[in-house]
Amino acid sequence: MDSFERLGVWWLPDEPDRDVAGVLRWSREEGVRLDLVGRLQEPETSNLFGREGLPHYSIVHGMLKDKVQRSMDRAVTLLGCQVMRDSGETSLPSEDVRATIALLDHYFTTTEPRFDHLKLRFDYLWDWAGISGFEHREVDADFTRWSMSWQLPDYLSASGIDNETITLGLGRKENLSIKPIRGLEEFAEIVVEVAEPLTIDELGDQYLRPIQNLLTLGVDYPVQVTSVRLSSPDVLAVTMDGTVRGRDYVHMLRQPGPHTVAPRRYQPYAHDMLFTLDDYESGWPQLIPTWLQLQDKLELAGDVFFGTRYAPASYLETRFLSIAQAVEGYHRRCFSNEDIPAEEHSRRLEEVLSAILEQHLEWAGSKLKYANEPSYARRIKELIKTTDPLLRQLLGKTSRFARAAVQSRNFYTHLKQESEDAVARGEDLFWLTEKLSWLLRVRLLLDLGFTHKHCAELLERNRAFRWAVAARPDTKNS
Repeated sequence: MDSFERLGVWWLPDEPDRDVAGVLRWSREEGVRLDLVGRLQEPETSNLFGREGLPHYSIVHGMLKDKVQRSMDRAVTLLGCQVMRDSGETSLPSEDVRATIALLDHYFTTTEPRFDHLKLRFDYLWDWAGISGFEHREVDADFTRWSMSWQLPDYLSASGIDNETITLGLGRKENLSIKPIRGLEEFAEIVVEVAEPLTIDELGDQYLRPIQNLLTLGVDYPVQVTSVRLSSPDVLAVTMDGTVRGRDYVHMLRQPGPHTVAPRRYQPYAHDMLFTLDDYESGWPQLIPTWLQLQDKLELAGDVFFGTRYAPASYLETRFLSIAQAVEGYHRRCFSNEDIPAEEHSRRLEEVLSAILEQHLEWAGSKLKYANEPSYARRIKELIKTTDPLLRQLLGKTSRFARAAVQSRNFYTHLKQESEDAVARGEDLFWLTEKLSWLLRVRLLLDLGFTHKHCAELLERNRAFRWAVAARPDTKNS
């Protein structure tokens, strides 16, 4: 949804007769903001206080004014509202309120409403999916007449890991007025249907964020959510005469986060993307459950990695440490986390502890707690071995690349190191970070089921990867 600013009236659910005029504003950059002319509660009656004694309202209801008809016609529920500024003791009291979530077109009376349907739109989803209902047919060779038709394509349906249904399809917006410009715009949309209603946070963690990460990996650019709509059996569409037409959807707006700050870029093409839906031979029905299982397995390691994609403007050292952490976390979740077999390590540990004085056993035990974990260098070498030879041209010699990654991670983590000869700085650090990022991206492609041969074709097509290889970026001593 685009940014907007609408006048309305606002009240607390338990005080519907005490309404206050105010303007609701929303944008991706600033989130949900409500500027009130007046107060929803007098200061002495506010029973929930947030920062600096300013009131916190769990739920606020409102009605927005229609721009065309000049009438109040759109219901709004604001959740998690914190008063950020109060005018104080003036003749014209006012409150500046920030809401965590805004739900349009329905009134909710609980702070955690549950939904069983989720409709999502993303930047570049239509480009990545490569589906269209348009068919263009030339009528005259000289282009003086032409015809175009549109037919809704079949929906692509997949089952998730909990037997939920996740569908990819098209929608359309029509402009059939008498104005000179007429037309029809199609858009791609993903619909999630779950058996048991979930809270907004649960839907976000289990579906919205993983799907967004999948698209970001495929498009090879931070993908933004452009529309979120929610539905449940309690949300019904009612006509002016009171007739219930069936299930309806509410629009959700929320405060900006790391998944909403990336700027939109130019129109992407296939050579800008890492892979498209057409590139995945098993198609949507297999892609979705495979990715959801992988995201569930990766847990925070995946969030750390994709967090670097959504916030690329951070300090280079911070981005490097985040990707270095994601590499270690990925290896922990997807590879063996033992240096030697557990039984062999237990015998080795017993022999070591038996030679230590009793008063030092507790200290020694704490120091040796993680002694059987692979070193960071070994983790990197194992990841490279599984991707070889896909990244050989980019990474260079494995031992030198691993050494630069280890020493740089140790230096920027502890800010002290005996030897700094392999520590990357400046441009070297940038390319070391890029190389680690490509290592993870290729590993995720392999986890999705792409073969080494197919991955090589995708990398050869990708403009950013070809540019990185052509630049021959070598970290220090690699």
